[in-house]
Amino acid sequence: MDARVPSSSNDPGLDETSRLALLAELVLSSEDWLLQRMYRHFREQGYAAYSSTLTEAWRTAVRGVSQTIVNALARYDAPPDLPAELDYIRDSVAQYGVDKAGAHRARGVPLVMYLGGLKYYRQTYVDLVEESGLDEAAVHVCRQFVHRVFDRIELGLCGEWFGLAETDRLREFQQRNAELTREKLKYLTIFESLRDPVILLDRSGRIENMNNAACEIFGIGATPGTVYYGEANLAHLTAGLGDLLSVEDAGTDVERTLQTRHGPRRFSVKRRPMLDISESFLGAVVILTDITDYRGALDAAERANSAKSEFVAAVSHELKTPIHGILGMAELLQSSTLSRGQHSQIEAISASGEALLSLLNDVLDLSKIEAGRLELEAIDFDLDHLLDGTRALMQHQAFRKGLDFTIRQGRGVPKRLRGDPAKLGQVLLNLVGNAIKFTDEGHVSLQVSARKAEKAGAARLRFVVEDTGIGVSQAARDRLFQPFSQGDLSISRRYGGTGLGLVISKRIVEAFGGTVGLDSVEGKGSAFWFEIELPRASSRAVSRMSDKQASLPALSILAAEDNDVNAMVLTGFLELEGHKVTRVRDGAAAVAAAANADFDVILMDLRMPGMDGAEAARRIRALDDARRSAVPILAVTANTQRARLAECLAAGMDGYVGKPYRREELGVALRGIVPAGRPEEDAGVLIDDAVLTDHAGLLGCDLVEEIIEAVRDSTEMLVADIRKAADAGDRVRVGDKAHALKSAAANVGLTALAEMAATLEATAQNGGDLIMVATLDAARAKALCALDVVWERLCKKR
Repeated sequence: MDARVPSSSNDPGLDETSRLALLAELVLSSEDWLLQRMYRHFREQGYAAYSSTLTEAWRTAVRGVSQTIVNALARYDAPPDLPAELDYIRDSVAQYGVDKAGAHRARGVPLVMYLGGLKYYRQTYVDLVEESGLDEAAVHVCRQFVHRVFDRIELGLCGEWFGLAETDRLREFQQRNAELTREKLKYLTIFESLRDPVILLDRSGRIENMNNAACEIFGIGATPGTVYYGEANLAHLTAGLGDLLSVEDAGTDVERTLQTRHGPRRFSVKRRPMLDISESFLGAVVILTDITDYRGALDAAERANSAKSEFVAAVSHELKTPIHGILGMAELLQSSTLSRGQHSQIEAISASGEALLSLLNDVLDLSKIEAGRLELEAIDFDLDHLLDGTRALMQHQAFRKGLDFTIRQGRGVPKRLRGDPAKLGQVLLNLVGNAIKFTDEGHVSLQVSARKAEKAGAARLRFVVEDTGIGVSQAARDRLFQPFSQGDLSISRRYGGTGLGLVISKRIVEAFGGTVGLDSVEGKGSAFWFEIELPRASSRAVSRMSDKQASLPALSILAAEDNDVNAMVLTGFLELEGHKVTRVRDGAAAVAAAANADFDVILMDLRMPGMDGAEAARRIRALDDARRSAVPILAVTANTQRARLAECLAAGMDGYVGKPYRREELGVALRGIVPAGRPEEDAGVLIDDAVLTDHAGLLGCDLVEEIIEAVRDSTEMLVADIRKAADAGDRVRVGDKAHALKSAAANVGLTALAEMAATLEATAQNGGDLIMVATLDAARAKALCALDVVWERLCKKR
């Protein structure tokens, strides 16, 4: 550290008084420098071993000397003289030495030792002046002033040291010794009274001392206060503690199971180096906290939480399955020829089922939120598409109540964003649904506007849902975002609902890092708003969303579903779209069917008797026939927990649709995994055959076949490397390998696989969810299948 040079320090026009004023500024601004230099002198000359072990004690000493110099500068405008007749014991400048003389004499410190140390105090301040960068004249006068201050300190010190009678000196020494003994006993009592075992190590890691708690728990019999507890047992204890006695690892915390007199116990072990700047006591402190009971309780809580999650998942599945049957059959009946009265009755059944489903979903969502398991996806999406979905779902409700419903976007609102569109849509549907429910006449509007973003590459959006409904009283606002709370009981009786929607919406917005609020006038309407900031998405990543809206040709579909009602719903929805459906009842039958016939897609229920859907998917992916093993598989499940969905993707499935689903939602899910044409007719969706055509024209078929085989091998290794890196949490390696996969796929025109790799690369770099890693194997298999189809066609032409 360099000494600070005061401003205007080299002005040749300064007089002596002005130059001395620079000394005060220099001394007060160089505290850390003085501390380090003083300690260096003490250590080099052997005085540090007799000094304080704590940094703050040294700092206090530096401040005392510095303040003495500053006070002297305030009193004298030139270096003070040393008159022979002056009583230095009463001199204000010498007072520092007088005070220190009494303190060190009482401690039994020899005068020569303290004077020797004081010489290096003096040298430290002289060093500061000489290394400050002041001009020569300033250095000369400041150095002389420092010397005179220390001369007076030493004269006051010596005068006080020898000014005490021998009997008084002895009494002072005895009193000080008694104080030190009491101080020592106080800290020894504290040390022995600690409930946690504490072990002191010397610089080599040998046990130097331990407290009574350590002796008790490790079964070493001794009387509290003895310095070396059970020294005969130290070898046994040292062997038991092992590497916990390593001084080099001091500063780290670990957990360890140790053998005690009560049997094996789990400890949190904190190791800290001695706070000793003087290096008088080198070693470490080891503190052991018994966490056996805590760990047991924590493990029990985790097991209970896991059991609760499994129970909730099971109950969710058991409830959603019949609800799906009710809603699905109602939707199928609405597509048939019915009288107006019958349509009204079916609509009533459907509305009741939707209300039951909404309540179930709210309870499940709140359960996840309160358990801290609310997770947000990070995928690219189109905001227009999301708002169109909100309009489509809410328009009919508003129309039935005679309300105008509009959605407006302001200038600068981006279309392509990255985040969790499902959760954002859930908030919008809840707020708009509430607005429609609590509005009997007038209008409901959803407005989206852009705000200034705080982060580069992000968009900050404000969503406002306005209505002309009943409004919210000031008294009710504080309760509105609390679970199971509405404005008052009369509202609950009149409009229904549980009051869960708003609290869930609030938690979701907060998970996005946003804020939510309300402006309302009772009797005139309300405006619920929230603001969130989302990253902007790349245009390429979102442009593919339009593919999901394209119509599908008639497909041959294998449906694995054990529940007869759900099978009727599934088959009915698919046949209305013109698809041919083959139904099986379990996973084993699904594998057998997939191995013996060609299907365009497989819809796989997860919970079936015998072999479940995930295992069936794994076996289908392992079939020898390349085409049949690469068939798209869509999971159909009532359990949409992230862990379950990740298991589906890891098993080789391409996507999922959650029960209960509407006919439209099933179609969207199918379009998400099946190209617009049949696979053999639409390989171009997966591959740009122009790339292979160009390669064949320039290189010949034989060399291109070698390139294809090399790509087949390299992509297999890259996908495996990406999976390992993702499991290890190594995002950098995931990004690097995804970049290599993108290049390898693009070399032979595998555009879909290259785009997926590019998205994964960006996700790894931006800290997004790496769940798509689980789909890479299936995506690669489909891409290579398309590659074989295109290459076979090109070779025939040649």
